[in-house]
Amino acid sequence: MSWTIYGVIASQFADSDCKVTVSGQSTSTVVKDYLKENMGFEHNFLGYVVLDHFGCHHIFHPIRIRDQVLELPKTRVCATKGGGHG
Repeated sequence: MSWTIYGVIASQFADSDCKVTVSGQSTSTVVKDYLKENMGFEHNFLGYVVLDHFGCHHIFHPIRIRDQVLELPKTRVCATKGGGHG
């Protein structure tokens, strides 16, 4: 989940040259510099985020398919009176 959030924020804002003023600071800073200095987000790290998503998909997707193929049919157990005969 954190890689997804990192990817969304970094892809949308980490290359932005817009100025932002943070409350409590007297000067404004560029968005990409703020994200890099305070949160560690870098736009050029997005390739690794994509590789992580593809890697997780290729690892866990076969497990999901296997579980669907091996799923046993649901059987219903009915309790009857008199010991089950009759």
